[in-house]
Amino acid sequence: MIEEKDIELAERYLCGALSKAEYVKVEQRLASDPVFKRRVEMMRELSNMYSGEAEDFRALLEDAHLEYTNQNQPSAFKRYWLVAASLSLLLLAAAYFFFQNGSADPQQLYAEHFSLPPDNLTVRTELPEQELINTAMEQYNDGQHQQASVLFAQALEARPDSVPILFYSAVNLMALGNIEEAVPQLQNVVAKGNSSYFMPAQWYLALIYLQVNQKAEAERILNELQNASSSYASKAERLLEEFD
Repeated sequence: MIEEKDIELAERYLCGALSKAEYVKVEQRLASDPVFKRRVEMMRELSNMYSGEAEDFRALLEDAHLEYTNQNQPSAFKRYWLVAASLSLLLLAAAYFFFQNGSADPQQLYAEHFSLPPDNLTVRTELPEQELINTAMEQYNDGQHQQASVLFAQALEARPDSVPILFYSAVNLMALGNIEEAVPQLQNVVAKGNSSYFMPAQWYLALIYLQVNQKAEAERILNELQNASSSYASKAERLLEEFD
């Protein structure tokens, strides 16, 4: 999630108030952090919108004030304040609309809430494909998701019904952006019933449904998680509040 210090950093970045070292760090973060990048873009768009409106606002006020000064009539005075009040309300409404719509963007919510689960894959060590599974998890933990994907696929050929391998293969595919391939694997985990991967699989399915704008399905799963006794209850509640 975006913190207050991130907002301040983005403001200083947009105002050109960063040191050279700070600027380099922000540029690096923009390249690697999609949530932070989206928030900076939102702030830049709002700033540009406001600056453009402000120029028009000042021009209209100057015209109305000149009319009032030259004519010294109540009608001119009234027009001056109507212009000021109307444009102020328009700016406030535009800002409210912008942030309301920006905050509930499915892509942004997905990026904010998606993170890779830790490695707690457990399979029997005497399995002949154990070395393959271990290598896949090493690649997964090192962020080498393309290589891990190939190895997980090979492991699933040997053990197509393995819940742990299905789960980690799916979230690894999500990290690559291959959500269409991840969905049936997560659905398979959920369909197999209660296991330590059941609720995590539900959580990641909900995130995928949210990203593809299937909000009803995402909400159904999140409501189930919210009513469950697990660490996912609070996460589901928070996400429901954010996109409602």
